[in-house]
Amino acid sequence: MSNNWASVLAAAVLLSAAPAAAQSTVSSRQAETLDYVVRPGDTLIDLASAYMNRPLDYRRVQRENRVANPRRLSIGRTLALPVDLLRADPDEARIAGFRGAVSLNQDGVSGAPTSGQIVRESAVLSTGANAFVRLALSDGSHVVVPSNSRVRVSRLRRYAINGAVDHALTVETGRAESRVTPRTRPGGFAIRTPVSVSAVRGTDFRVSFDEASERSATEVLEGAVAVASGEDEALAAANQGVSAAAGAVRLLPLLPAPALARPDAPQTQPQIVFEVQPLPGAERYRGRIAQDAGLIESFAEADSAPGGPLVFGDMEEGAYFLRLTALSPEGLEGKATTYSFIRARNGVGGLASA
Repeated sequence: MSNNWASVLAAAVLLSAAPAAAQSTVSSRQAETLDYVVRPGDTLIDLASAYMNRPLDYRRVQRENRVANPRRLSIGRTLALPVDLLRADPDEARIAGFRGAVSLNQDGVSGAPTSGQIVRESAVLSTGANAFVRLALSDGSHVVVPSNSRVRVSRLRRYAINGAVDHALTVETGRAESRVTPRTRPGGFAIRTPVSVSAVRGTDFRVSFDEASERSATEVLEGAVAVASGEDEALAAANQGVSAAAGAVRLLPLLPAPALARPDAPQTQPQIVFEVQPLPGAERYRGRIAQDAGLIESFAEADSAPGGPLVFGDMEEGAYFLRLTALSPEGLEGKATTYSFIRARNGVGGLASA
């Protein structure tokens, strides 16, 4: 495993550990550091005042880097700065879009968000049935909170020394889907659940938590994700998933994309029903509907009964897109495929003449 991913995985283990175990983890591994190349005019005292949590933090840097005089540094010398000393200032996100029953609880006030609204650390986003909200982070990353979910914005920070962003979300129930741009050290991105933490520095992945079973699922679509639960850990690559519960993790392949039994059939009945071809290893199927091919503005979502069809309520006539996935018995959502379909209550001929 590369040093870069080893540090991310170590952070994941630390974040997911209980307090006593976390202290043990800290003492048993070398603290993560950031290399800093000394520039003309730099002193340790000035660096501490500008970039560290406390002015006297320079003393630890002096000791660990064996600097004789904190007011005299050789230009071009590389210092190893402990990341836990570096000041991280508050950062912000914003609401990029939402649909349906969405609630934002922030600063003690709960209500429907507005497009473009600023979201700060500790805010909680909640979605009802067939509701979605998209959160835009300051570095261009995006997080989608699908229906029936509650997600807390746990950390929104930006390191003063180099502008690296460090963000974390907590899925309290339901799901979060993240597309994360590559992060500069010491920044990163993590999604926690009550039983796991998934840490990355840039990738496309999903995290869910089921309260009833106390089980979390992480599915990696691009890149790699370090997942830890208690002292157990795994590194999942693209097209792999991790099921985590009670301090144990299982690394599994994601199911392939399922297929519709009649992909070209128009939807003419009162309910929208999609028959899915049986896929080995699949327990259920999940569908999401939007009017755009990228499913940015999704407005309906449904899970099938075990082995059954996908069923949606009534919709206006027109052209739509369906994103179809399969779910394993461990709760892992597999790879997706997208279909276009026509909603025409009186048949396609009636739609064309309307």
